[in-house]
Amino acid sequence: MTFFTLAVLALLPHSLATEDTMTSAETLKHEVIAHMDRYIRLANKADASLIAKEIYETPVLMKGFDDLTHDVTLTAEELRKQFTNHFNHLKDIGWSHFVVNGYEVTVSGQQIAFVKMQFQWMKKDGSLIGPKDRTACYLLIKKIDGWKTVSVMGN
Repeated sequence: MTFFTLAVLALLPHSLATEDTMTSAETLKHEVIAHMDRYIRLANKADASLIAKEIYETPVLMKGFDDLTHDVTLTAEELRKQFTNHFNHLKDIGWSHFVVNGYEVTVSGQQIAFVKMQFQWMKKDGSLIGPKDRTACYLLIKKIDGWKTVSVMGN
């Protein structure tokens, strides 16, 4: 055998193993959308505890919808309280549920995803809270236990 043949054979198993362990971008996008769909299901139940525990991972960088101020939430308990307060405020103004109009998902490598979500805040009577076209942008990182949101920016 020539040196070239040995070199190719030595590299072959590594390249095959790399292809086998790499997850396709489409598969990763489906995982991210499943994560976001679960988030919305929990949000529509106003389940701040599970959102803080299973959807997000602290610290979380956040920017609200109505101002330019951003903040870092350091603990899951602090995040739970923020979501509880947010849901209580929405309920006080007649909120019933969120309607998602679509996701734009960009996967970067195997462990980072950017999500632009278009959605609406709906009242019990079917009317809107706020603008018809609301957008939020999310940064997700894939951890051992699945995708976690580490940043959200309301627009």
